[in-house]
Amino acid sequence: MGTAEGSRTRQIWQVSRDRPWGQGPELTPHVGATIGPLSPSQTFPIRYGLFRPLLSALGVGPRFSGVDIDPDRVRVRMGWSFRAAVARRSIAGVRRHPGAVWSIGVHGWNGQWLVNGGARGLVSVSIAPPARAWVLGVPVRLRTLIVSVESPDELIAALTDGGVDDHGQHD
Repeated sequence: MGTAEGSRTRQIWQVSRDRPWGQGPELTPHVGATIGPLSPSQTFPIRYGLFRPLLSALGVGPRFSGVDIDPDRVRVRMGWSFRAAVARRSIAGVRRHPGAVWSIGVHGWNGQWLVNGGARGLVSVSIAPPARAWVLGVPVRLRTLIVSVESPDELIAALTDGGVDDHGQHD
C-alpha cells in the first residue's frame, strides 16, 4: 500500500569536532536551520513472491527496492541491479500489465524493462521521451517499465491522478 508522507520540516545537523580524541564527532542540530515543508511523496513496495529470501540475500529484496513518487519524479529501484528517475511529465501511459511473466529480477532489451520480485501486481508504464535507467551500473534507455508492486491500482491512481478506469484506459 502506498503511504503518503505529510509536510514536515527537517533539521540540518552540524558536526561538532570539539570532542576528545577517539570519541569521534558529535552531531548536534544547527540552531535555526531548517528546510521548508517537504513535498508529499508516496512509496510503493515492490511485490515479491517465493524468491523473496533469495533476492533479499542478493541485496535486491524489499529493503532496497521500491517505487517512490513525488510531484516531479518517479524513482524506481531494485537494490544494486536497477535504478531509474523519470520526470512525471514523461509518463505517457500507465495500465495493469495484461500478460504473464516467467522471470523474476531485472530483464529487458531495446527500451522495455521488467523489474519484478513476483509474477503478480504488474503495472506497465510508458515513458516518452525515453528516460535513462541503470542496470548493473550500465546506462540503458527506458521507454516501457513493467514493475511488480504490492498495490498496483494505487500506483496507477498516483501516476495518473485518478484519470484511469478499471481497465487501465485513460478517461
